[in-house]
Amino acid sequence: MNSGQHKVKFEGLSRKSLPALSGAEGGGSILVTSNSFNTSGQLLASTQSTIIGSVPSVLSVDLYSYDALGEAVVSARDIDLDGQIDFIGPDVVSSNATEYVNLASAWWRESRRYAFPD
Repeated sequence: MNSGQHKVKFEGLSRKSLPALSGAEGGGSILVTSNSFNTSGQLLASTQSTIIGSVPSVLSVDLYSYDALGEAVVSARDIDLDGQIDFIGPDVVSSNATEYVNLASAWWRESRRYAFPD
């Protein structure tokens, strides 16, 4: 592959793997990003792995959660690679809260962002 091209490989309906460009010449390493989606097409997890020779190794996993309206409310770097968003623990979690508030007879959209662990 040259630096301007990549191939997308679909694995079933819920996973897409995107191998990135090869590593240093002769290194034989490949970076792979695998994304998982829910039935609404929202991204649930993004996993980056490297394959050196024939040995795969997970580099990072990012997890996402949505509210009933489809708004992204939680994202996390899954440090312990357990596939769960841990608010108290090693994962680096950020959360978004959005609501509409009435101030002085006018409606405003208020957004807040939180980070865990604090």
